[in-house]
Amino acid sequence: MSALTVIWLGGLVWILWLFPATAWIPERIWKKLLALALIWSFAGLLARLGILPIQRFMDAWVEVQFLSREDVSRRSRRIPTISRAIQGLTTILIYVVAAGASLKVFGMPTVSLLTLGALFAFAVSFAAQSVIKDLTAGFLILVEDQFAIGDYVGIGAISGVVEQLSLRATRVREDDGRLTTIPNSQVSIVQNATRDWGRVDVTVNVANDIDIEHALSVIAGVADQLSRDPSWNAVILEPPRVLGIDAFSHAGVGIRVWIVTQPLQRVPVRREFNRRVLVALKQHGIEIGVPQQIVRPVKSGGETAAGPPASDTEEAISLATPKAGGSSR
Repeated sequence: MSALTVIWLGGLVWILWLFPATAWIPERIWKKLLALALIWSFAGLLARLGILPIQRFMDAWVEVQFLSREDVSRRSRRIPTISRAIQGLTTILIYVVAAGASLKVFGMPTVSLLTLGALFAFAVSFAAQSVIKDLTAGFLILVEDQFAIGDYVGIGAISGVVEQLSLRATRVREDDGRLTTIPNSQVSIVQNATRDWGRVDVTVNVANDIDIEHALSVIAGVADQLSRDPSWNAVILEPPRVLGIDAFSHAGVGIRVWIVTQPLQRVPVRREFNRRVLVALKQHGIEIGVPQQIVRPVKSGGETAAGPPASDTEEAISLATPKAGGSSR
């Protein structure tokens, strides 16, 4: 595009040079047009070539571990984000300098350029305060490594994979496929599920009347088998922990289990663990917890109906789960 522009300008100057009445115009503007063409051609070339050293530096950052406590996988996620931000700032800086040089070609003094630039910067900062906030927040996100491209994050009510991160905004692909754009100034609380490790936190509810020690043994065995499985032991970082009875109520006894996994492997491990627990409970005849409801027949006056004394196990206890919007009988 720049070469085509130079050709058209050269043709225009040549046509003006042919006529005596307009011959003075090329003499005045030829040098300036040539200087402008050279300035902007050089700026475009420099903007393209400037990407190469930035990319090489980023590639070296992934491999070099000196003065860095990050692991290689984490740095590989940060590289695309930081690289795009630096390339964008470098391109803007190059073209700003080219614009200043172009104004100087027309004879504008350096002091006037600085004054004009200061006034322009003040006007922009006053008129685009929200943009300045977004840029500042984006810079802090990069420096603090709050998240990077490819991370699974929760930002307010939005959760999903970060597809694009710039100094201005963050774009998150949600689980249902929607792409949400969030200005960086609105990123206040971030939940990052991709940093360092994840944890499967599962509570298995079993019936109240089963042998609880046997249930604990079965669930612990399932967790241990999962961690030793060659298909899963690579993503499980620590031996699973059966914390014990976390709670009990009319709905059953809750047995809590923790499994530490690699980032982004929490959901697959949880699903596989749930599947294996369900199969093991059926094999050992262990019933899952079911909400219970006690029903006592009463007379119309509100007194308990008379009748022969009932034993502890015959006291009109309904074990059926009540339906939504109604009561069990």
